[in-house]
Amino acid sequence: MGKLISNKYNIMNQAVFTSCPTFYQYNSVNADASFLDEWSFDQFQSLLNRSTQDPELKELLLQDNLVIFLHLLGCDSNGHAHRPFSSIYLNNVKVVDHIAERVYSLLENYYKDNRTSYIFTADHGMSDKGWYYLVFLLESFLCFIAIHQFLCFPTVYMVIS
Repeated sequence: MGKLISNKYNIMNQAVFTSCPTFYQYNSVNADASFLDEWSFDQFQSLLNRSTQDPELKELLLQDNLVIFLHLLGCDSNGHAHRPFSSIYLNNVKVVDHIAERVYSLLENYYKDNRTSYIFTADHGMSDKGWYYLVFLLESFLCFIAIHQFLCFPTVYMVIS
């Protein structure tokens, strides 16, 4: 289970929850890594659920200007191991879409304030062969999607990584 690291020095009023799958949970480069995304979501949902019994955690989660970073590693791992157009990768995209819907629902039900903003992005683009480096310009693009109550529709930015 993950641990909550409170900021003892009150620098930027931050707290960090960290959790990582063990080696035994993720030990094969040939495996479908989409389970990592489900695992991350389960950890996040568990964090919110624990806050109902832990007043200190609840206070941290209810502070203003809170940023929650949920790292979904499955698509990255599957893109490199199986390539971006493989059935494993494309299925992982569906898994991430479903997780995004569940995260949205979870946070809207948790905060009930209609003020939550969402940003979806990736850390890099990828070639058809699952590589990082630039072969074609479009392979270096990544998507940056911002969703907020004041936007009429999601804003999508294409960024060169």
